[in-house]
Amino acid sequence: MKVCLVSAELAPFIPGGAGTYAFEMSRALRDAGVEVHLLTFPREGLERAGERGLRGVRIHTIGQKRGAAAYPVYNCRPLRHSMGVYEALRPLHDRERFDAIEFPDFGGEPYFSMRARRVFGCFDDTILAIRCHTPIAVCRQFQGDARLNRSDAILEHMERFCLQEADVISAPSRAVLDEIAGLWGELRASCRDAPVFANPMGALESARAAADAESEIVFSGRLEWLKGVDLLVGAAQALLDDGVDARFRLIGRDTTNAPTGSSVRRLLRGSIDKRWRERIRFDRPMPRDELLGVIASASVVVAPSRYENQSYAIAEAMALGRCVVASDAGGTPELIVNDESGLLFRPGDRDGLARVLKRAIGNAELCARLGEGAKRRAADLLDPARAARSWLGMLEATPRRKPTRVEAVGSLVSILIPHYNSGATIGQTIQSAKAQTHTPTEILVVDDGSDDSASLEALARIEREGSVRVVRARHAGVSAARNRAIAEAKGEFVLMLDADDLAEPTLVAKSVEALRRNPGSSYVSPLIADFEDDPRVPTGGWIPLGLDPDILCIMNVASAGTGAFFRRNVLIELGGYDEAIPAYEDWDLFCTLCERGHAGEVIPEFLIRYRQSPGSLMRSAGKPHHGALHAYVLAKHPRLARRPDVSLRLLLSQAEQARRSASDPD
Repeated sequence: MKVCLVSAELAPFIPGGAGTYAFEMSRALRDAGVEVHLLTFPREGLERAGERGLRGVRIHTIGQKRGAAAYPVYNCRPLRHSMGVYEALRPLHDRERFDAIEFPDFGGEPYFSMRARRVFGCFDDTILAIRCHTPIAVCRQFQGDARLNRSDAILEHMERFCLQEADVISAPSRAVLDEIAGLWGELRASCRDAPVFANPMGALESARAAADAESEIVFSGRLEWLKGVDLLVGAAQALLDDGVDARFRLIGRDTTNAPTGSSVRRLLRGSIDKRWRERIRFDRPMPRDELLGVIASASVVVAPSRYENQSYAIAEAMALGRCVVASDAGGTPELIVNDESGLLFRPGDRDGLARVLKRAIGNAELCARLGEGAKRRAADLLDPARAARSWLGMLEATPRRKPTRVEAVGSLVSILIPHYNSGATIGQTIQSAKAQTHTPTEILVVDDGSDDSASLEALARIEREGSVRVVRARHAGVSAARNRAIAEAKGEFVLMLDADDLAEPTLVAKSVEALRRNPGSSYVSPLIADFEDDPRVPTGGWIPLGLDPDILCIMNVASAGTGAFFRRNVLIELGGYDEAIPAYEDWDLFCTLCERGHAGEVIPEFLIRYRQSPGSLMRSAGKPHHGALHAYVLAKHPRLARRPDVSLRLLLSQAEQARRSASDPD
């Protein structure tokens, strides 16, 4: 069997649960006789991964400085990373033919790979699996920060889409599956049926307690509200005020995940009474071997999280025979049996944490008993061989897809080009339409009452050549021109192409394939790369996301007007574009599609080159009147959002960003 694990994070280079899992599961599967490949970020020392425990695992790297991942188009880092994953994984799989590929659930790493499977059939011959570590969207619920900016909303969309598209999802705790199902009800059945088995953890041979280490209560992890560090600092001060002789050490990277969006370390330090500042220490992250030594020296390891899935910080402390005090949030009770392998308290209960800590501090007999119980439970539950058997059993129980061949031959396609005074560019647009590898049934230009002499001459020349049909209409705007083109078209499918943009040669062929593969979808859109002078040099661009109703209320993420490829009968059924508005007609149309239950696809390739023109309709009629046009769209589709709080929080973020931009002219 041949498998590939995909993970941007990888221990010991990057600390964290997903990176540790990738490291440990790679070794566990290798030891079970599986050929293991690992796709991760390039980083210093990766070439010596074999010396660090990954001998025999084949390492491959994700690129973000080459190919489409290098384009200056991504307004959300996870989108760029996902493109890098796709561009590395597709040729790797074509060469290796993996039986299974597994991704983490957070960060949207498999997003474009799963989009490619839907529209191209890529990876149809393998199982695409997702391991649930905890989606960022779930973490946000426990952070105390309800803000939602554009990047957050896009990432939430990516995570949900990937979980929906996976052949199988698995998790180390039932709790994380319950949280996912509670957030996204459409995943309830997948979560209910998902296999649950603990993350593996090998022997911690490198952990050696420092001989001169001072006994401490230790926390290790990111300093964020989710981890409950504020509860620990509060409980520590209460114990010190009560005369308990103890020292507390918090080790981890600072974040801005306080409810106010400020530095958590700074906020916590400011809350500590000056009497106790020597007793409550903050240390920055340290190398894994050194950290394990600190944990091995601790008298108590504390994990006061408001939520956990399966914490490697807890698991490592248990494996090292430490007394662990943890909240019973999330999956922790599936790891720790209270008063047998650790001590639990209710999440968010500062006084409860203080009481449990007071019971453990200085009680050597209790700590020794719980430490031994923790060590036994960790050895059994986190056994790598057991994890590998469960993982391979999951694959055996997962049905494989049957690769399908889709024939686009005979598909009738009309390329529709609305035209208004674009004589300087329409010739290049038509040439790109004629150069399609799937020959269109017709190329139809609807002239929207052009009055520019150069444009009129260009149209006359096009008519004389005879290969393009030109329909002339009175000037009524782009919506009217598109509607006239839809009515005149002969094709089963129609491609909307603006008169100053360029289509890549495979756009029609790949669009037809996408809709043939997905008979329940009504349209497909490619990715879009902007250009100014040279179409080969992207200056920006746009990444459509399909019909996400909660984001679509606030910004058009479905597709641009240009490059959108429709089933013609759907457009006729909907009544075409709204002719009452001078711009945003495409946004309004996609809202209508979404509102009526239609679906759309996204081709993960840049197949439209969008010309940035000073006099474009978006610049002249769209942006200057954005508020009025957006209000029109919202009023026309008042029930589009499924989760109105998501839409409102996103709108609030946009308003806050606009306010800041207005107050900061630089």
